[in-house]
Amino acid sequence: MIKKYKQLTLAQRYKIEAYLSPGISQTAIAAILGVYKNNISRELCRSIPKRGQAAKTYVAINAHSKAYKCHLEKRKHTRFTETLKQQMKQMLSEKNYNTELVAAHWKRENTQGVSHENP
Repeated sequence: MIKKYKQLTLAQRYKIEAYLSPGISQTAIAAILGVYKNNISRELCRSIPKRGQAAKTYVAINAHSKAYKCHLEKRKHTRFTETLKQQMKQMLSEKNYNTELVAAHWKRENTQGVSHENP
């Protein structure tokens, strides 16, 4: 079976929740869903709370919400837009900045610039 990495869907998370109830192993769940067993293990480690109301139980909708929130908050790839190009040209020529100073300026101004050091 050829497996390709994809994020778990809500339907797969509901299946994980259903298969965990009768005590099916993580390896068996992975085989049923067609994903690596490490994906199931990491999903359970990330999504099962240690304390609170749902402590030590996997709840699919909570796991999906948490994964979606993390996806929205993660740093996105920033393109070197035309505006950024013009701003950099101006700083390099008129202010005699070097590329490190431009990056520092953008960081101070909270501008999503590009840098080879900060992917």
